[in-house]
Amino acid sequence: MMLAIQLYDIKLRYKPGKTIPIVDILSRLHLVDTDTELQVDMEILVHSVLQTVPIPSQRLAQIRQETTKDETLNSLMETIQVG
Repeated sequence: MMLAIQLYDIKLRYKPGKTIPIVDILSRLHLVDTDTELQVDMEILVHSVLQTVPIPSQRLAQIRQETTKDETLNSLMETIQVG
């Protein structure tokens, strides 16, 4: 392989992904999740866990409230929901 390449005068230049519009768009494109069956299954799983694990409603409300204040958890939720 190296011998075959030596026949050419190759000059490599770095190009950031931002300067390659098609490749950059395709590499960062997130597909919209159309799998509603998976979403329904996840909701069922979450609700079944909430029903089987005894968490007082006040504690659950506190967890929800504190979760909305946490930037990392908000970012995680957005990534999970939007992609």
